[in-house]
Amino acid sequence: MGAGLRGHIPRAFRKHPIPIAIDTHQRPFYGDRGATPGVVGGQFKNGTAWFWTYATPVSLVPGRRHTRARTAVRPKDTPDAIVARLLAQIGWARVRIRYVLLDRAFYSASVVRALTQRNVRFVIPMVRRGHAVERFFARGTRGWFEHTIRCRRSRDGSAPVRVAVVPGRSWHRPLVFACSPGFERLPQVILDYRTRFGIETSYRQLGECLARTTCADPVYRLLLVGVSLLIRAWWIAARGVTLGEIRWNLILILTPVPIDTHQPETQTQPLPRPPTTA
Repeated sequence: MGAGLRGHIPRAFRKHPIPIAIDTHQRPFYGDRGATPGVVGGQFKNGTAWFWTYATPVSLVPGRRHTRARTAVRPKDTPDAIVARLLAQIGWARVRIRYVLLDRAFYSASVVRALTQRNVRFVIPMVRRGHAVERFFARGTRGWFEHTIRCRRSRDGSAPVRVAVVPGRSWHRPLVFACSPGFERLPQVILDYRTRFGIETSYRQLGECLARTTCADPVYRLLLVGVSLLIRAWWIAARGVTLGEIRWNLILILTPVPIDTHQPETQTQPLPRPPTTA
């Protein structure tokens, strides 16, 4: 599966660094969670608070939003472990990363350290938590600041970051981002981060290709997610072809033709053409 996704990576992605967006995707679960391994709790939506959760990185190149990897989120997974697994798969594909844009769910000292140790630049929305960050969210604040993310759990330690504060549409709510060194212009930070929202399109297309199943095996369900991402990669490579056409062609290829073994083989003759009247 990984080789299939790797085969559709343009060669330019291996020569020039590209921006990457990392996010999680949830598929609702309805059933006995006690007897189903791999189900993760989350915010209540779609009638449930339990989900099959997957994390994927997507390249943010216009017209080439390829999914680089995928991993299942397990109940005891930490954000830094998820990021480490995805970065390892991206490295195996020999894709060079320019910077990574992450969701606020990945805002933690452990994630910042994991990215810093790999020399990967990043932008993460800051979570408004604690008295130390209140000054960044004050009305009229703008510019670059230094800050240290401290975790509530002592074992996670702390991590220094640069804070970019950009005025939003309403002066009452500035946009605050935790960044790594390497970003210099404030407007460019918000413009770069806005490109991350294209990852939601890949999740909608994943849902269109994802096979329906009642199987509770997390490995099998991850395989189906990989197949749907591979179909999407084929669709991106085949320009001018709709996603529905690719799905229908795969159905015709993978559906076995029934063979009646009880009847002897007979050579079919073409039906005679009806007579024509003068």
